[in-house]
Amino acid sequence: MKPLEIDNSIEFRRSRKKIAGAVIAVFAAVILILIVGGFNSAGTVNVLWIRSTVNTSGISYTSNIQENSHTFRTGGKTGFSFSLYNPSGNTVTISTVSSDTAGFTIISDNLPLTILPHSSATVDVEVKLPKTTYAGDLNLTFT
Repeated sequence: MKPLEIDNSIEFRRSRKKIAGAVIAVFAAVILILIVGGFNSAGTVNVLWIRSTVNTSGISYTSNIQENSHTFRTGGKTGFSFSLYNPSGNTVTISTVSSDTAGFTIISDNLPLTILPHSSATVDVEVKLPKTTYAGDLNLTFT
């Protein structure tokens, strides 16, 4: 039986070095990508419904707004705009907005807001999102 001969020419050795270099370059690129962005364990926040309750000056009502079209990063912030309606015959002032949903914090708003009788007004609310993954409803109370 004749021994197996392996091509060990200079061209073969150069090709082998090129392939090894390419494999190392790809490996280094993958590690760099994982370090820069892939190991980020930040979750997502999915607000399915926003339940806004107005409870002030003798009026009280709740509106449900479907919001599950956006996915946010945990720990970030986002803004929402609401149209609030005053069904009464008196002028109403909305002074505060709060959230009882765990992890959500109101960080800014354009309050106080005066709403004339039988009229609507828009309030903008900026919300700091939870630092952990969340999927559920956001409850806001305007008083």
